[in-house]
Amino acid sequence: MRKEGADVPRQRLAAQTPLCGDLELLDVRDDGIGRVVRVARLLPGADGKETLFEPHIVWMNGDRFVLAGFERVEMGSITVHYAQSWLCVLALDVSADVSMRNAGRLSREAR
Repeated sequence: MRKEGADVPRQRLAAQTPLCGDLELLDVRDDGIGRVVRVARLLPGADGKETLFEPHIVWMNGDRFVLAGFERVEMGSITVHYAQSWLCVLALDVSADVSMRNAGRLSREAR
């Protein structure tokens, strides 16, 4: 796992507070690079900027999977792109009336 492009030690992963929400994957027009790009977004994001560009599945096992791609950060007049990985955990609602939307709810545990 990575945070702002740097590796996160396994010990610190367990201590991080997970972000919960709905994960959406879609293609969007990126005017900055002049083409369509695939993005993964966690909705609602903690700061509204939980977007992973060009995501791909690195591994999947049971109720967990890792998406890898890159994130962007605006630093003044400069845009910085850095490698990023998200550990996603499928959170199932075990109540009697599980909707398809709740069945697909995800928690992104690490950035």
